[in-house]
Amino acid sequence: MKLLILIMMITFNVQAESFKIAGEILDFKEREGLVLKGCEKSCEALKVIKQHKKIDLKKARVGMDFTNSIGSDVCDKVYKAQSLLGSASNKDRRAFCFFKDKSMVEMDSLSQYLVKNKIVTE
Repeated sequence: MKLLILIMMITFNVQAESFKIAGEILDFKEREGLVLKGCEKSCEALKVIKQHKKIDLKKARVGMDFTNSIGSDVCDKVYKAQSLLGSASNKDRRAFCFFKDKSMVEMDSLSQYLVKNKIVTE
């Protein structure tokens, strides 16, 4: 029983992270390889991410003076969502893609998801 509780605690800690964004501490959970907030049931973040099966990154970046990460560029140009900065308790700074329904996805996890699932092409 103690081993089961320990495994559950470790699993919970790996899957949940908190970040301070705009002065507020927000809890994010891992789901389908994405670090998300506001997606306990349905959310715009997952709907928008899943509706795009292929993204031509080169085309999306046309007219951009500079590029950031894949996730950041897709968030801005393809998803038409807002980018926000936040920080973890260890002062690690992270970027987040913020959708109209206030759901969010952490940019590094978005970049990894898009590459891993071969959604972006260049």
